[in-house]
Amino acid sequence: MPSIIAGARALGSRACKFARLSKRYQFAGLDETEARKLAARFLYNQLVQRVREPNEVMSTLRPTGTPDPVTTITLRKPE
Repeated sequence: MPSIIAGARALGSRACKFARLSKRYQFAGLDETEARKLAARFLYNQLVQRVREPNEVMSTLRPTGTPDPVTTITLRKPE
Protein backbone atom coordinates (compact mmCIF):
# COMPACT_ATOMS: atom_id res chain seq x y z
CA MET A 1 0.00 0.00 0.00
CA PRO A 2 2.63 2.53 -0.99
CA SER A 3 0.05 5.25 -1.66
CA ILE A 4 -1.33 5.02 1.90
CA ILE A 5 2.16 5.30 3.36
CA ALA A 6 2.96 8.20 1.00
CA GLY A 7 -0.27 9.91 2.09
CA ALA A 8 0.63 9.48 5.76
CA ARG A 9 4.06 10.97 5.10
CA ALA A 10 2.51 13.89 3.20
CA LEU A 11 0.47 14.57 6.36
CA GLY A 12 3.64 14.57 8.43
CA SER A 13 3.61 11.03 9.85
CA ARG A 14 6.84 9.08 9.54
CA ALA A 15 5.66 6.30 11.88
CA CYS A 16 3.45 4.54 9.30
CA LYS A 17 5.37 1.49 8.04
CA PHE A 18 2.55 -0.88 6.98
CA ALA A 19 -1.04 -0.53 5.77
CA ARG A 20 -3.85 -2.91 4.90
CA LEU A 21 -7.07 -2.44 3.00
CA SER A 22 -10.29 -4.29 3.66
CA LYS A 23 -13.85 -4.60 2.44
CA ARG A 24 -16.78 -5.50 4.61
CA TYR A 25 -19.77 -7.48 3.37
CA GLN A 26 -22.87 -8.16 5.44
CA PHE A 27 -25.44 -10.76 4.45
CA ALA A 28 -29.10 -10.67 5.45
CA GLY A 29 -31.19 -13.83 5.33
CA LEU A 30 -28.27 -16.28 5.01
CA ASP A 31 -26.78 -18.53 7.64
CA GLU A 32 -23.04 -18.23 8.26
CA THR A 33 -22.11 -21.38 6.31
CA GLU A 34 -23.98 -20.25 3.19
CA ALA A 35 -22.58 -16.71 3.46
CA ARG A 36 -19.02 -18.04 3.72
CA LYS A 37 -19.53 -20.28 0.66
CA LEU A 38 -20.86 -17.38 -1.41
CA ALA A 39 -18.06 -15.07 -0.27
CA ALA A 40 -15.40 -17.66 -1.15
CA ARG A 41 -16.92 -18.21 -4.57
CA PHE A 42 -17.67 -14.63 -5.61
CA LEU A 43 -16.17 -11.97 -3.34
CA TYR A 44 -12.50 -12.67 -2.74
CA ASN A 45 -9.46 -14.48 -4.10
CA GLN A 46 -8.51 -17.13 -1.55
CA LEU A 47 -4.90 -17.15 -2.77
CA VAL A 48 -4.21 -13.55 -1.78
CA GLN A 49 -7.08 -12.50 0.49
CA ARG A 50 -8.67 -13.87 3.62
CA VAL A 51 -11.81 -13.62 5.72
CA ARG A 52 -11.42 -11.72 8.94
CA GLU A 53 -13.28 -13.41 11.76
CA PRO A 54 -16.04 -11.44 13.55
CA ASN A 55 -14.25 -10.86 16.87
CA GLU A 56 -10.69 -10.89 15.51
CA VAL A 57 -8.43 -8.26 17.03
CA MET A 58 -5.37 -7.19 15.10
CA SER A 59 -2.47 -6.04 17.24
CA THR A 60 -0.28 -5.14 14.24
CA LEU A 61 -0.50 -4.53 10.51
CA ARG A 62 2.98 -5.98 10.04
CA PRO A 63 2.81 -9.09 7.81
CA THR A 64 3.62 -12.38 9.53
CA GLY A 65 4.66 -15.81 8.37
CA THR A 66 6.97 -16.88 5.59
CA PRO A 67 6.10 -16.12 1.97
CA ASP A 68 6.01 -18.98 -0.50
CA PRO A 69 8.96 -19.15 -2.89
CA VAL A 70 8.60 -17.33 -6.19
CA THR A 71 7.97 -19.59 -9.18
CA THR A 72 9.02 -18.56 -12.68
CA ILE A 73 6.80 -19.67 -15.55
CA THR A 74 7.91 -19.34 -19.18
CA LEU A 75 5.06 -18.24 -21.43
CA ARG A 76 6.82 -18.69 -24.75
CA LYS A 77 8.16 -21.80 -26.45
CA PRO A 78 11.86 -22.39 -26.04
CA GLU A 79 13.73 -21.65 -29.27
